[in-house]
Amino acid sequence: MMEVQFSSENIHYSTASREVSPGDYPKSLGRIVNNTTVSFLRKHIDYTMAKGSDADRSVPLEQRGEAAERTVHDRVKPKAVKALRELLDPNKPICFVPVAGIESAALNFLPTAYADMLADQLGGEVWIDICKNKGSANTDKALNKRLTNQQQFEGPVPPADTQIIIVDDVTTAGDTFTTLIDYLMKNDRIPVAATTLALSRYTANLKTPEEEIKKLLGKAEVSSVEFEYELGYPTKHITGQEARAYILSGKPGRNGLKAFFPKVLLPGKAEPISPEENQNAADSKPFSQKYYQLREQLHQGYAGILKAKAKRKAN
Repeated sequence: MMEVQFSSENIHYSTASREVSPGDYPKSLGRIVNNTTVSFLRKHIDYTMAKGSDADRSVPLEQRGEAAERTVHDRVKPKAVKALRELLDPNKPICFVPVAGIESAALNFLPTAYADMLADQLGGEVWIDICKNKGSANTDKALNKRLTNQQQFEGPVPPADTQIIIVDDVTTAGDTFTTLIDYLMKNDRIPVAATTLALSRYTANLKTPEEEIKKLLGKAEVSSVEFEYELGYPTKHITGQEARAYILSGKPGRNGLKAFFPKVLLPGKAEPISPEENQNAADSKPFSQKYYQLREQLHQGYAGILKAKAKRKAN
């Protein structure tokens, strides 16, 4: 693997600019609740349209939402719903926050459709007011591209007294989840759990288990102190997926470690929003123009999800 050069332009959101270390997440957030494999998810006839990864930009967003509902209905496993239920307090309200971001052709509506199904089965609200307004799609990206992808979320956050579950369709390195978690925590919201439709080739761990840290340090031939000296952050700062990826495919030794993980050049910039902005986001429009465009598209797709669900219940 070639050594990747990092600059202030490409490290805004990456492993190195992560503000909250996954090792400091609450226990319930330490392991992602998964449903199936990526290969099985992709075999669904509606997957490409639902994902927004096709080249046809003329497909109506409501139609994409319908495709997402059908895909999710066929791929969600009861064991995943059960695992999430066990992490929740039945006496507190729940908000499901989907990862809403653009793929090659359109917004990916699979996370929103999954969040809607969970809200039906577990009770709660789908929070479709947060969008990823910066950063390229991670689908099919190499890990080093994921580690330096400039992701950023924007939008009002759920009420302070809710249990938040963040929802995505595919998880590989965990960096999209950690970016959304940073945004929520910057605004004093601590997610209870994270769940995905499909898990890629590494692991479900956001928090890296101690045995994995030992394997990583052994392969890199460094101590935990040396790891932090070389990279600028402690071992608890990387996700379990990132640790497993290095163990499986990174080059051994100190130079291999430095080639695999970025060094700290800039702090993260998950800017907090004021309570007034959060409460009056629809009227005062404190967010970027791109955010409101994405939010409108998300609502159009969500209408398709609800339409497809209504058809299913009618039949």
